[in-house]
Amino acid sequence: MTSFHLFRPNWKNKRIIEVDFYVKGWAEHEQIVYDAGKLLDLVADTFNAFEINQLKAFTHHLNGNFTILIHSKDATYLCSDKMRCFPVMYFQYDSAEYVTDDIDAFLHQCPEVKLNISTPVIEQYLCSNFVFGPYTIYEHVYCVQPGEIVELVNGKYFRYPYFQRAPKMDNDSPRDISLESAVLDAIFLKATERMIKSAPHVHNWIIPLSGGHDSRMIANYFYKLGVKNVICYTYGIKGSETISEKVAEALGYAWHYIEYTADIARETLQNKALDIYRRYAFNGVSVPHLQDFIAVNCLIKKGIVQSEDIFVPGHALEVLTGSHLKNNVERCDSVQSALFFIKHHFNGFGYARRSDNLLNHVLSIIEKYNIKANQISEYFDWQERQSKFIVNSVRVYEYFGFDWRIPQWDNEVVNYWENIGFNYRYGRKLYFAIEKDFLLVDELKNIPFSNDIKAKVPVKTRIASLMPLRLKKMLRQAGYKKSDYFDSNGNHLFYFHLQESIKDYQAGFLMPAILKKYLSHYPKGTKLCSFESNSISTLLIIKSLFNNK
Repeated sequence: MTSFHLFRPNWKNKRIIEVDFYVKGWAEHEQIVYDAGKLLDLVADTFNAFEINQLKAFTHHLNGNFTILIHSKDATYLCSDKMRCFPVMYFQYDSAEYVTDDIDAFLHQCPEVKLNISTPVIEQYLCSNFVFGPYTIYEHVYCVQPGEIVELVNGKYFRYPYFQRAPKMDNDSPRDISLESAVLDAIFLKATERMIKSAPHVHNWIIPLSGGHDSRMIANYFYKLGVKNVICYTYGIKGSETISEKVAEALGYAWHYIEYTADIARETLQNKALDIYRRYAFNGVSVPHLQDFIAVNCLIKKGIVQSEDIFVPGHALEVLTGSHLKNNVERCDSVQSALFFIKHHFNGFGYARRSDNLLNHVLSIIEKYNIKANQISEYFDWQERQSKFIVNSVRVYEYFGFDWRIPQWDNEVVNYWENIGFNYRYGRKLYFAIEKDFLLVDELKNIPFSNDIKAKVPVKTRIASLMPLRLKKMLRQAGYKKSDYFDSNGNHLFYFHLQESIKDYQAGFLMPAILKKYLSHYPKGTKLCSFESNSISTLLIIKSLFNNK
């Protein structure tokens, strides 16, 4: 018997002849855009009989952000979209089977269920800030992965990937830039139109507009389609906002700047909202994305955003177009050598050597990929970092009660870039060749991007960046103080008040030996606020997990 515990809003469900259907989100199917209620009807009408290949084919062709759950007396099916936009977990306990979308809320509702923290996973989480593979922080509790259908039957789990991100790694022969630009322009237009159709009652579209490429492209295509109800906002430390303002002004869109200061951070954090959000966004897998938290809170207080507004962050385009490709990755010829190209995903608290257990754990995950060795790094980036950190950043909008869209993970956008050769994706070569001259409207062509402007880097920072890690470690252990963490987006302000030292932190709970190993390489007097904000969030989450046992 499978018991469903769905706590988060906007699920639609119905029961037909002893079959339960649950749907969340929206999707296009055969050129018709369905909201959650109509998608629920479509799923229920389509699957009166169950065959896994039929379900895989159906889900593969859905284009949108959704989770579909189907439960009959014979089996349960859990279907995630290609980015795991609405996470769902499943597990067995005392012969009962559970499905939930909020592990904290479940444990609060069912205190008789006692879950143990997984030792290998807690080590990997500390080093990465999100949990790899189908695992969660708890033993024998699993999450549905992006592009996957999980079948639960007779106490067993069967995982069926219906989508795998495996971009072309061969080089292309010369491409016609004007032809490619026309194709890509049409794809971006259709993706934006599809998103607009998915939200007919939207009040305003809200764009977190940086000085970069991806969010500008979202604003650009709203403008091309004549969409007027757009509000842009930027946040961070004073001086980081000018490019964004120029973009919004050129398009005639309202623009708001939220300056991050110690006073605003203190005011926002006084009511403990960040503590609640941290666990809400973590949900057994992911470090919370903090960046937008203060900004969204301020937008609400100022009356700039309303309940029917939808946030549209510029996620994914840089990854699809090749910004994360590393030199020589196309020559990677084995699973073992692929570790080199993904090791930056688990290099947190980097003074300590990664344990053999951790490396074997990561290998056990990537060995199951049914792709070429030179595709592993991009597959891993998609399945792990993009879905569990970047896309999971939308939890901040949900926490404050807002809906969101991620148009740059549209199926047509993804499919286009999957078929572009390595030589045209490396360094975003093709994208940069057509972006300014062919895709951007005239009003934006002369506005620089933030990475075109060289920021002044302090001498101390430049020297530190050239030091070998071993020398940095020796200096730290000799007593040289690490500078407090600083970020132009203002992330450092979330924990600037945290004066707790590593020694104090370790004394606050019974810490597993494997975690002590990573922290032992830092002087015990090191303040937590000197670490990067995601690492601090991970430390605080780990402490709360053990204190709640």
